[in-house]
Amino acid sequence: MYHSEDPPHRLFLGVPLSNKITSPMIELGNSLNNLKGIRWIPEQNLHVTVFFFGNVKAEMIENLISLIQVGLKNIRPFQLEFDQYTLAPRPKDPRMIWARYKKESAFKELVESMQVLYEQIAPRQQNRKSPIPHITLARLKHFDPDTKLDLQRHLPPQILKVGEVVLWKSELRPEGADYRVVERFNL
Repeated sequence: MYHSEDPPHRLFLGVPLSNKITSPMIELGNSLNNLKGIRWIPEQNLHVTVFFFGNVKAEMIENLISLIQVGLKNIRPFQLEFDQYTLAPRPKDPRMIWARYKKESAFKELVESMQVLYEQIAPRQQNRKSPIPHITLARLKHFDPDTKLDLQRHLPPQILKVGEVVLWKSELRPEGADYRVVERFNL
């Protein structure tokens, strides 16, 4: 149970990943570990983000869980097809390395259902682009974009089956983010 005196929680909804999906990504990171300016995301933090809620007051979390349940009522399990590893958001000005999946209408529907419902209680002034399903593998800082990277080795399985989403709490720490499961939802 959450209480009003608790500090806000930084929350996001995402797709959890199996070791079958993440193992090749970890192998890729290990093979490129000698490069400077790359901070690889720990395996336990790899996921596909569906929706970032941001700081949510503790007393609103139970309402948020109910809202997510409503938003998921018509969402059925679906699959994402792997596209490629890529420098993101733009190869000429990269800040991350992504495992990008092909756009999928079911994923877009899932993201949009969360946006519509959540914006009713926490309006945002952002224009949303079409969501790109991806896994952030690494963050780049002081990285030379001309560095030659062989990103297409250690490819993950072509298909990511999505049958569950998880509401995670993210605590920012000096050594990186720590994710804790708040609630799991089956599709």
